[in-house]
Amino acid sequence: MDVRLSLVPLDTDHLADQVNHIVDATQSLWFWSRPQWRDYELARNPKLEDHSWALVDKEYRVHAAQLLTYNPDDLEYGLGDLPAPPPAILPPDGDDSHYDFDYEQCRAGLIARCEKSGSLRLKSAIWHPHFKSEFTDQEMVMAGQDRKALICAWGYAHTCASPLMGQWVDVGHKTRIINLQKEQDQLWHDMRKSYRHLIRDSKLNIGTETHSEARKICQDLHQRAAGGKTRPTDSWIYQDAWAQQNQASWFIARDPDTTQPVGFAYVIRDKRYAYYASAASLTPNVSHAIQWAVIKHLKGLGVTYYEMGHQGVGVTKKESNIEFFRRGFGGEDFVQPIYTCDVRPVDRVVH
Repeated sequence: MDVRLSLVPLDTDHLADQVNHIVDATQSLWFWSRPQWRDYELARNPKLEDHSWALVDKEYRVHAAQLLTYNPDDLEYGLGDLPAPPPAILPPDGDDSHYDFDYEQCRAGLIARCEKSGSLRLKSAIWHPHFKSEFTDQEMVMAGQDRKALICAWGYAHTCASPLMGQWVDVGHKTRIINLQKEQDQLWHDMRKSYRHLIRDSKLNIGTETHSEARKICQDLHQRAAGGKTRPTDSWIYQDAWAQQNQASWFIARDPDTTQPVGFAYVIRDKRYAYYASAASLTPNVSHAIQWAVIKHLKGLGVTYYEMGHQGVGVTKKESNIEFFRRGFGGEDFVQPIYTCDVRPVDRVVH
């Protein structure tokens, strides 16, 4: 029997809870597909406009969803500084042929946005490199094709042949991922020799802290290390909520003599994967010992892959130094495929 679907804003707890359930039940979907990540990005950058959507049936059951924000500074639809993940799709029996959805309605929505903003860019990623290690290349290609065929909002598909759409351009970059399935001794030897010396010499007390003051401690450390406020407090509150939900951890290093905090790292966890999200330190050579503590803790939890972050995209000396630091813990570079597509203004469309 056909299922008639409607496009609605993803702006209620009822819809968000359903999307979370889809993410939990789908191995190839990760934390980026959760509405709370969208909420964090909106809190971190108040200029962003929320255009997240869901496809629902007449009973308001979610069949697909995508987190999507619009950045008026660069006329770009995506998800903050990260690519918007593909929709979370759960077609019954793997067959979407029975769906009844007006793709022209989506195309009209894209045109309306072109008229409003003059021009814009779409940014998306087909899959996250965490899963590259668990699927064959052919499986990844097939998954990417299947998903791209169903990215229907704002003209992501079924309008690719439209004169409105330019060509999809691959602007992907590499990200560093450590395989935690290795033995701990091997993980230790995979690190730079200089890091191992620093870790051996460290006397810091490092532990995971989830009490209510942990967020304030880390926020204060971040601001002191940066020399001023780095981002809105609301974004830190979201991070604290994930820690309370056991989806993230604060790793805080304390001076053994004074017990004062001197550095931290914040790590997100979901399924068998983890992501190094943020960190700061007030004294030299603190972060090396913290990261080794993170690696051992994650391995003990059964986490299989730990993503350290991007490689080869830093343009400043500070950014290059951060990438160099990440590489020192071993692991491999995996490509994060990110695609952009420029949408031409309506008045330039040739019919």
